[in-house]
Amino acid sequence: MIASRRLLLLRIIALVALLVSGALTADSFHTERGFCPLQPACKAARASALGNVMGVPTSVVGLVAFSGLLALTFLVAL
Repeated sequence: MIASRRLLLLRIIALVALLVSGALTADSFHTERGFCPLQPACKAARASALGNVMGVPTSVVGLVAFSGLLALTFLVAL
């Protein structure tokens, strides 16, 4: 019972993180939209050394990572 609650909590957290990563990805590709409430800080973060990993925005890396985590939670349940 406790394991199923933990698994559900992990799925919810991964889904929320996936949604936020998706919004940040949309914000990085479409700069005219404003998801980030602190636009100057978000622009500075995207332009920093940690804003891209080998030319790929960090938010895209987050999308892939959290999608994988969510998929793994369903594989473990089988």
